[in-house]
Amino acid sequence: MVIFLVSVLSIVAYATLLQANNSLNLAYKQTYIGVARMASKAAIDYAQEQFDNSACGNYSGTSEQDLIANNRYRATIKADVESTSSDGYEKVVKGTGSIYLPKQSSTAKYVFDIRSEIVRTYATCKTP
Repeated sequence: MVIFLVSVLSIVAYATLLQANNSLNLAYKQTYIGVARMASKAAIDYAQEQFDNSACGNYSGTSEQDLIANNRYRATIKADVESTSSDGYEKVVKGTGSIYLPKQSSTAKYVFDIRSEIVRTYATCKTP
C-alpha cells in the first residue's frame, strides 16, 4: 500500500513539474514573439529614416542587422522594398523581426513580418 501511495505521489509530482515547465516555456515563447513584433516595427521606422535620407528615392531596403544580441538569443531587423510608386515618393516595405535561439543559430526560431507604406516626408528630392 505504501509503495502504491508513493508511486501515485510521484506521478502527481511529475505531472505538476511538467505543467510548470510548459507554462514557463509558453511565457518565454510569448516574450520572444513580442520582441520579434517590436523588431519588425523598428525595421519599418528605420526604413522610413533611410528612405528620407536617400537621394531621390534610391532606397532599396536594409539588409539584416542585429538589434539585440545577448548570451541567450539574437534579435535582428530587415526591411525589404516590395513596391515603389511611380513618382518615387511612396514605397511598400516589409519589415521583418527575427529571433535566433540559440544566438549562434543560422535559422530564426521566431519571425514576425509587417508590411507598411512609407512616404517621403519632404516634397523635393535631395541633390548629392
